[in-house]
Amino acid sequence: MAVRHVLIILFGLAMMAAIILAPTPAGLSLAGQRVIAVMAFIVLMWITEAIPYGVSAVLLIFLLIVALGFSPPTGLTGDVLGTAKAVPLALSGFSNGGWLFVASGLAMAGAITSTGLEKRVAAPGLGWCRDNTAPEGARSWAAYPSEAAVI
Repeated sequence: MAVRHVLIILFGLAMMAAIILAPTPAGLSLAGQRVIAVMAFIVLMWITEAIPYGVSAVLLIFLLIVALGFSPPTGLTGDVLGTAKAVPLALSGFSNGGWLFVASGLAMAGAITSTGLEKRVAAPGLGWCRDNTAPEGARSWAAYPSEAAVI
């Protein structure tokens, strides 16, 4: 792992700790603040690609379970939720079929790309566009950027 990635991960952990330790804003529960901290860390990991996407997905679930498990269920004080109750809460986003629809769409896109089908489907359309363009000598605004800027 590159030094840059290690520094990004350390910065992300520090950012997550700073959000967790910051005073909780009015109207936000402690659990909500911790979920925001976890999401900020994971989004930073996705943007910078400091860790692979698969690892960050598993890490997201794990951090949500830990963050929710050590938080009171509502408000700022009270008994902690516990990890046994935090697991169904962290996985509740997968309770409907929407994620399955997205996952199968991504799988189909990967299959189409790996077989080259997208090029075979796009080629006739691109050939049609090439054959049905403006006639020779027709002016194109792309060829005259100074005139296009006036418009």
